[in-house]
Amino acid sequence: MDENNLKQCIQLLITVISNTINILEQQTSQLNEKNILNNLQITITSLLDCNLSLLSSQYRNYLFNILNQYNYSIEEKMFTIEFTKEILRPFVHNLQGRLSLLDACQASWNGDLSLVEDFIRKYPTLRNKCGLYGTTLLYSAARNNHFDLVKYLIETGNCSINVKNEDYSEKSEESKLKASTGSTPLHVACFYGHLQIVKYLIENGADYFILNNIDETPIQNGQCNKNIQKFFDDFLLFSYSKKLDKPPNKTILEEIKQNEEIIDCIWEYKPLSQDQWLPVSSELSIQLQQSLSIKSDEKFKTEIVLKKSTDIYYISIAQFLYSIINDNQTENFTWIRCRGSSLLNFHSYSQWQIMFIKYPMGITNNSTSIEIFDMTTNKIQLNSWYNSNIKINFLFERAMNYRQKYININLNFINNEKIIFDLENFTFTNQQNTIKGFLRWIPKIVLNNNNNKLTLVDNFQLPTDLDLTLFTVFYLNQVQLNETISTDEMNQYDLKYESVFDTKILNSQDQVRI
Repeated sequence: MDENNLKQCIQLLITVISNTINILEQQTSQLNEKNILNNLQITITSLLDCNLSLLSSQYRNYLFNILNQYNYSIEEKMFTIEFTKEILRPFVHNLQGRLSLLDACQASWNGDLSLVEDFIRKYPTLRNKCGLYGTTLLYSAARNNHFDLVKYLIETGNCSINVKNEDYSEKSEESKLKASTGSTPLHVACFYGHLQIVKYLIENGADYFILNNIDETPIQNGQCNKNIQKFFDDFLLFSYSKKLDKPPNKTILEEIKQNEEIIDCIWEYKPLSQDQWLPVSSELSIQLQQSLSIKSDEKFKTEIVLKKSTDIYYISIAQFLYSIINDNQTENFTWIRCRGSSLLNFHSYSQWQIMFIKYPMGITNNSTSIEIFDMTTNKIQLNSWYNSNIKINFLFERAMNYRQKYININLNFINNEKIIFDLENFTFTNQQNTIKGFLRWIPKIVLNNNNNKLTLVDNFQLPTDLDLTLFTVFYLNQVQLNETISTDEMNQYDLKYESVFDTKILNSQDQVRI
């Protein structure tokens, strides 16, 4: 009964405004036009006074959600700004769309693809709006396991994947505890154990750490289903050096807001000519850890020197490279890496690098060259580091922030080959196993106090006469406060899915363990 009354009320509004549009088209006097528009506001207000009492709070709030866009005051029961002729047609279209949304949401719940397609075609701007029960089209389809409809809404309907549900019921302590409020399609797919939809949503950028109204993540919602629990156990990277039984419930950027010091990494080294990484001694691990864990009042050192027996170690913190000079004055170079998150351990952003140790027609590097290459050539030199470009670097950083074990990336500079990167072991391969290699990050370094501007430097061509520091989250916040960084650049370091660099983050059918 309530729904019929709501539909009748919306239809009356459509009729009244449409009639006014027809009348205005016959008018030439601006004075008459103003009077007609004023009369329309009075008519709508009167119509609402007569009909709102027939609706329960949930249905009234749905209607108010529409009228608020046109400055309708619930307290004063009137429009606070005068209508103009130009808003009337969009107003009618919006009302027609919100009327159709009532049936479209039910169709999405039922899995009626044709009706939902018709709605999206007519009212594309309303594709992310919540229906009468506070749920979106995508949420309803995911709730009832309508995979084809979910796929259509994302790929053709362009629905936002992380839009949250609303609550049109009367605000109360009880309504604050509704789990569905603030939930996303991934929340509900996890809760009901719809694994195919869960994988598909995550593949297309669904945030599995997003919180609903009662501070639950989709991961937590899925713990009641063994298939979802197993999926996240396999998908998420719990830790590097600790044994954790529970899955993480925050991104790394969120976690470091609350925890100042976290050590969860493994330091390793690899001589230039070898294809195996070995654990660094505990003594050297501590030194390396401390060199990147700088306080705000400490100066960043790009190089440290250690003496051990008759050998001298020159360690470049910028290049993650050390050389050993022995009694014979022979210099031996060795790469180092930190297997873990630079953000979690050091609050520092990173430049990611990859090294091929197996590649068809790869060129063997027999020298001790430490030349670094960019991803611009398909002539691959083995045992050499390649800097990730901006987009790929973002994908690595975001995957680490969201604690993924694996990420699949198509590399354009090697014929768009799909590579599976193992972020737990810092290795990579292709599906045919004809390509193999290693992964690491080096810390990003910036000019310190450069008028609070963000000026990155090349780690392998460091200026010797300038003050340098790590590019940390703290430094980024300072730059942001001084408004010396663009919004687009800032988004690059937020490491969220709503980014210019969005891409498929999971191809579950091709998932390969390395």
